[in-house]
Amino acid sequence: MSKKLKYALLNPFSGLMEWMMVPFGQIRYYKTFGRLMKLKNPVLFYDKVAWILRNGELTKMAELADKYAVRAYVSKLCGDDILTKLYGVYDSAADIDFDQLPNQFVAKTNNGCASNFLVRDKQTADLEAIRRDLDFWMHIKYGKLTGQP
Repeated sequence: MSKKLKYALLNPFSGLMEWMMVPFGQIRYYKTFGRLMKLKNPVLFYDKVAWILRNGELTKMAELADKYAVRAYVSKLCGDDILTKLYGVYDSAADIDFDQLPNQFVAKTNNGCASNFLVRDKQTADLEAIRRDLDFWMHIKYGKLTGQP
């Protein structure tokens, strides 16, 4: 099953997945590491990360996980000269004016993972397919579906 189909089928259940975040997280952890998380006295790195996600202050983590918002944080710490050029930020894939973009660019959503498009040649790229896929990915409740706050 493709990743896109999986998320399309699961997206309507995102509220349920959010409610089941702790048991779902335990299952995923067990599948990966072959043991349950130790959240009372975490010792291993992933146990500590899980503890922070459940008990810590997540405001700063949310800012750093946001691909767009983190630019301001990096700029403040290191300066603008290390950031890649940002050609645009759009609320909808329909708003993208591909004519304003260079021949090579990367298009990515801000709300998920692996929803990126590396365009090496705008003239040969299927821009409408990219727009359609970006629109699809922008409507997925990725954090709720994957147990990530």
